Amino acid sequence: MESWENEESDNPPRKWPTASTRLNWARNNYQNHSLQWKLQRFLILLMNMIALNDQLEEEGGEALVSPKQRKQWIEMYETFRPTQQAGRPRNNE
Repeated sequence: MESWENEESDNPPRKWPTASTRLNWARNNYQNHSLQWKLQRFLILLMNMIALNDQLEEEGGEALVSPKQRKQWIEMYETFRPTQQAGRPRNNE
């Protein structure tokens, strides 16, 4: 019976997947998700971009986008953000 050590030593070391392979994996993974999942990821990205823009302005740096574009981002977020679930609020009885 062969040992695992002999088998491993005969095989070349495993290589990392190429950048194009990883890109294809990411595309396939993204395509397999629901529209709701994609929308949630978009909103997270949008919130992070708004926060980064504001942080850069507060630190005295140049903002990523104009105030008009920032306002459009906030409007997009307000349009697509999830609303509260239907039903009675938990704290109000």
